[in-house]
Amino acid sequence: MLHLNHIDRASAKAILKESQHAFFAKNENLNVHAYSNAIVRQGFAYAGVWHNEQRLPHTWLHRGFEHEPLVLNGHCDCATPPKENMIHEEVVFVGSFNACWGHEITDHLKHFWFYFNEHYQHLKHLKLIYTLIFDKKPTHNFFELLEYLGIRQKQLQCIEKPTQFKTIYV
Repeated sequence: MLHLNHIDRASAKAILKESQHAFFAKNENLNVHAYSNAIVRQGFAYAGVWHNEQRLPHTWLHRGFEHEPLVLNGHCDCATPPKENMIHEEVVFVGSFNACWGHEITDHLKHFWFYFNEHYQHLKHLKLIYTLIFDKKPTHNFFELLEYLGIRQKQLQCIEKPTQFKTIYV
């Protein structure tokens, strides 16, 4: 039985309570989608890839509350994040990261599946970008694990301010 005493938001409690006995396995092919002129944003409330004023699914820390506006200190600013940078290149978004070994294994690694799929080998030469949920980058152990898997740290770039790209693959 799931105990929800530590969950603050009533909407989160309802979703978690409803889903605690659900079966989430899907028999679907994984896909990569391209988004032109999408924006990458950092920070707890906005981290992820935004396109047409919506945060794209699977670009926040984990799935569940991506589309729900987050209220911080009683304030909710749900508008599309401003773009401060424009970079005219194609990139692959590999996640919104934080510095917690548990999340690094369960939430961050899953975004690299395309790297090992023959159908998406053409994306391996692109820059792999990520953003931060909080202000701390993933641990050294996480980057060491990626190196072990063949993903070089020099391929990765942390996006630290709102940035629009020509094309973002998610």
